[in-house]
Amino acid sequence: MSKAPRYPGYDVLAKRDTPSWDAPTRAVIDARLGTPHAPRHLDAARWQTLLALCACVIPQHGEPGNGAALNGVSAHAAQATSADRATSATSAAHADHATHATHAADATHAAHADHADHAAHADHAAHADHAAHAAHAAHAAGTVIPESAAPAVPLAALLDGKLLADRRDGFRDARLPPLREAWETGLAALDAESEAAFGEPFHRLGTEDRHALIAHMQRGELRCAAWRGMPSSVFFAKRVLHDLSAAYWSHPAAWSELGFGGPANPRGYVRLYFNRRDPWEAVEAPGTKDNDPADDASAYEAVRRENQRVR
Repeated sequence: MSKAPRYPGYDVLAKRDTPSWDAPTRAVIDARLGTPHAPRHLDAARWQTLLALCACVIPQHGEPGNGAALNGVSAHAAQATSADRATSATSAAHADHATHATHAADATHAAHADHADHAAHADHAAHADHAAHAAHAAHAAGTVIPESAAPAVPLAALLDGKLLADRRDGFRDARLPPLREAWETGLAALDAESEAAFGEPFHRLGTEDRHALIAHMQRGELRCAAWRGMPSSVFFAKRVLHDLSAAYWSHPAAWSELGFGGPANPRGYVRLYFNRRDPWEAVEAPGTKDNDPADDASAYEAVRRENQRVR
């Protein structure tokens, strides 16, 4: 049974039209929230594999068929998300807020200097045309996720958008090919390994078999020819965990979950000491990691009411 939210009643999107967010911030977040729940770069088969992988590595409440998180995977994912929260936060001079946030670098305003390691992207019109055709094909193939069934954070869609734009990090492990090639190879190889071991593609496996295959990938024990020499453990650590955790913590739904207020530009943050909060920051419900914060009903309700006033 899941615990009650640590920040009840808090919705970071309530800050949209307050001094916490300026016009560029609103534009970036609106675009992120508008990410369609459909593949625009990956083909239908790779999209289904990615959906299943996302559901195993970062399970979300109510997501169909995600099952319980694999212990080894979830432990690594926790480390990765902690690092990505710290390195992705965009608020200047908010070092102690970095563990509460990510304003992903891949969603900032324009072309980044870290793109210098690869060729210039196709122009915006070409991307738009490609996206429109891909979306139409996705509808025809039945790969569009109904909004009612979509997870709160559309991990697969966010990653697919990163691949569509070929938005790289500016660095990579030398054992891996570039971003698109790494993901396309890794997803195809995961399906090939699944077919060899279970006679079915990865997305058709049960939760236990999916987790077993991911554990083999994590340990570098998947070595079929479909990997094209790419170490499966490196793909898991440097692409799967890195990209999925960064995508998760870049989304406002995740910000609300951990009580983060976004970049807070131009208002900023003032009270930067431990156990201090600005009036425009969320209130954390009392309790510990071992106790459900809703155990004290009156205190929990007071926190919920206070968070509904946070703007």
